[in-house]
Amino acid sequence: FYSGIGGYHTALSLLPNTPFSVVGAFEISSNANLVYRLNFPDTPVFETNLCGLTASKLDALTQTPHADHVTSEANHVTSEADHVTSEILFVMSPPCQPFTRQGARKDNLDPRTESVLHLFDIFSELESLPDYFLLENVQGFEFSQTRDRIMAFFSQHGYHVQEYLLNSNQLGIPNSRLRYFLLARKRPFPVDGKEGTIRREVDMGTKVQPALSQYLDVNPGPEYELGDKFLGKWGRLLDIVTPSSTR
Repeated sequence: FYSGIGGYHTALSLLPNTPFSVVGAFEISSNANLVYRLNFPDTPVFETNLCGLTASKLDALTQTPHADHVTSEANHVTSEADHVTSEILFVMSPPCQPFTRQGARKDNLDPRTESVLHLFDIFSELESLPDYFLLENVQGFEFSQTRDRIMAFFSQHGYHVQEYLLNSNQLGIPNSRLRYFLLARKRPFPVDGKEGTIRREVDMGTKVQPALSQYLDVNPGPEYELGDKFLGKWGRLLDIVTPSSTR
């Protein structure tokens, strides 16, 4: 849900030994969907307002037989144990504007929260609830009434929840971007810790911060250069870095 240009799909593709299929990507932006379809031409993309999505449509997607599954952006993940089983993962990044510290912070009174609240309403009507949820948003979401309503859903349906505030540079990515993450699953988490506590670190081993040069084109071309007029007006507001920077 809120699939954008396919960031979650790309991340899943990088996981080792995790066969999956995305059975549906939901996004209202036509431009984002053009890029998604270019990156993942075999994935069904639904250009729709999520407020019109129904439980029956989700049931039809998640109950479709697949040989290998993660499901949506709704996702199916295949785990290999004594038996191969298909597990359903819902991933989403709802609009962040109602929660950002620089905005009005209208929370659930902001019309942009209607879609995510609608989703959790129809999730309760599904014939079979997903095995996992992953939700991402900005710092500040953890104090919102929208988050409280979502947590009430998880409590009602017996999910175990862990919440995190993590910066991308903690994961070895040369970018400083603090974000809120919520993980929910039907089985208890193996990690010790009281539910309801916001975790601020994860055990990823020792991460070497790569330089930005590893991600940049060597000669991107003059069409990407910022002009002197623009830099003279806005340059003092920019966080200007170099290819050797690690954030």
